[in-house]
Amino acid sequence: MKHFYLYILLLCFIIIVVSSFTHYYKYYVLKEPFGNNTADKTYILLGDSIIKNNSYVKNGKGIDDILNEKTNGNTHCYAKNDSNIVDIYRQLDSIPNELNKKSTTIFLSVGGNDILNNYVDKEVSNKDTKVLDPIFNAYKGLIKSIQTKMNESKIVLIDIYYPVNIKYAQYKPILQEWNKMLKDFSKDSTNNISDVINISNILTDPTDFTLNIEPSETGGEKLADNILLY
Repeated sequence: MKHFYLYILLLCFIIIVVSSFTHYYKYYVLKEPFGNNTADKTYILLGDSIIKNNSYVKNGKGIDDILNEKTNGNTHCYAKNDSNIVDIYRQLDSIPNELNKKSTTIFLSVGGNDILNNYVDKEVSNKDTKVLDPIFNAYKGLIKSIQTKMNESKIVLIDIYYPVNIKYAQYKPILQEWNKMLKDFSKDSTNNISDVINISNILTDPTDFTLNIEPSETGGEKLADNILLY
């Protein structure tokens, strides 16, 4: 009986050692994200500098760089800095048809530049939310086009964060209204939206931004980590 308990203790020790080694190898050697196996997944990034911040961070520290490393090259970024809603159609055209599959998830981040162009550049009152209606209609039209071409893929929307810089902070009510419209749209099951990443609740610290309004290295890492949850 004495040797029996010793055998059980030894067996438990071996199980713990093997489990620890497997954990280390997967997450520190293969660099797979915790709790999510990306081996059979494909990530597509469409949008603006919220998801393509390479021009504002050190080389290799962009959101797409982080995702490419952690997904073993299974991230395809077509997003470009300064993109408006209309620009995403060219990004969409660049996606090869073979990426349209059930294991593909498309992340869309756009609308911020359209809002800035209408409110900041044209000095529209931050209390006038009616200007958002035609912008959001264009946004919904874009989503329909994405769903038509990538009908096998899932779509995850990304809302707009609230910059803390005083120049842009005054437009928070407008951005809040946009995010509400986006949330309501995604909740409608007929629109076939998989989910929304609420970066408005994630990128909240001044260190999350650079040049007042762009995602910093810190903010980019936060967004990348949340993308990897899908």
